[in-house]
Amino acid sequence: VRSAADHLANIRRTLNPAVADLATAFGVSRQAIYKWIGGAATPEADKFERIRSLSVAADAFREAGVTRA
Repeated sequence: VRSAADHLANIRRTLNPAVADLATAFGVSRQAIYKWIGGAATPEADKFERIRSLSVAADAFREAGVTRA
């Protein structure tokens, strides 16, 4: 089972979004994203589900051989 930090690392590695873009997508501050990445905080359940969904999409891109999403 992946943590929020693991999912975010997967998203960043595969899709390469800016932290500011992730913050906008999840409706939080950049500081919140950095805290999630560092494991200092965890996202609310609804935000975690959205992060997980985006990570699953990132997995699909990687498995399909898409190198630049």
